[in-house]
Amino acid sequence: MRRRLLRPWQVVVIIVVALLVGALLGAEPLHSRADSLDPSPWRTAALAVTGSLAEVSEFLHLDRPWKWASGPSEADGESAGSGSSGPSTVMGTTTTLNGLAGSTTSGHTSAGHATASTSAPAAGSSSTTTSSSTTTSSSTTTSSSTTTTTLPLFTVEEPLRVLMVGDSMMTMVGYGMMRQAERHPAMEVQVATKVSSGLVRPDFFDWPKRIARGLSEFHPHVVVMIFGGNEKQTMRHEGKSLQPFSEAWSAEYARRVTGAIAMCTDTGARVIWMGMPIMRSPKFSETCRRLNVFYATACAENPDAAYVDGYSLFADESGQYSAYLVDSAGQRKLMREKDGIHLTNAGGDRAAVAVMQVLLESVRLEK
Repeated sequence: MRRRLLRPWQVVVIIVVALLVGALLGAEPLHSRADSLDPSPWRTAALAVTGSLAEVSEFLHLDRPWKWASGPSEADGESAGSGSSGPSTVMGTTTTLNGLAGSTTSGHTSAGHATASTSAPAAGSSSTTTSSSTTTSSSTTTSSSTTTTTLPLFTVEEPLRVLMVGDSMMTMVGYGMMRQAERHPAMEVQVATKVSSGLVRPDFFDWPKRIARGLSEFHPHVVVMIFGGNEKQTMRHEGKSLQPFSEAWSAEYARRVTGAIAMCTDTGARVIWMGMPIMRSPKFSETCRRLNVFYATACAENPDAAYVDGYSLFADESGQYSAYLVDSAGQRKLMREKDGIHLTNAGGDRAAVAVMQVLLESVRLEK
């Protein structure tokens, strides 16, 4: 029997379909790679194209192989987990988180709520889901005194619940906090991140909705936030296009930042907002400095919020960008990825220690 050859148009169709499927299968890593580019029109275009592919890939579940290979994640495409050590001293200034004891979970019991427990990866490794646990929590009420003996005590049975939310900058900070939770079993950590997201583009990813879900499901005592990597964009508001840092844009962005904090504090949770770190690109660094003003101001206006100066936390002794910083052991460690933007595991640990310093001023964690 003579083998039938494919016609030219059939070959073209097969090639196009194969390329399309390949692009959808690899959409998530392509989108992550685009997110790591320095801010530029090319990055904006790359994010738009790969973002659309990523959405279609997620809808068709073609992103599952990549997610399985990359480690644990929630079904909606966000990183998730709970649970090492980092430098014991950090640079930068923080504001104190007052009154953490008083009003976090009055009357709430989370019996039967299962939370994925995840071991954070060491440098060069990927995270893997290890177990799930069920926790029960009741109200915590203590004196507002800040002496060590009167600070609220959280235990393994009733842990301090910390929800970490933000864009891709939060990923390594989340892993750092998960490692802190391994050192402090009286603390439970959940992490939710979304690449290329922020408060400017709810049409791409609705963070208020996601935060509200985290508050209702996890009932955190503390919410840690990092945003800013993708905020210098045109904002659509009330049918108008607002240009970045214009008067109208700034007013609306300030309102959104304040609203995100209030959403958490209204439930009794406290907020720790980490400012964006200094960047290798001077232009991007200036953007981060301007955005950090919004975050610091909003925290200063809310007694239940604290601001961590992430910018100076990752600057060297002269206040400049350096990929390597000296840790508590006096060793120079690589803190930043090759893109000059994102953090390494060591950088995540550095940020997590800064967060822990704020927390441990207001609570005690059972050893």
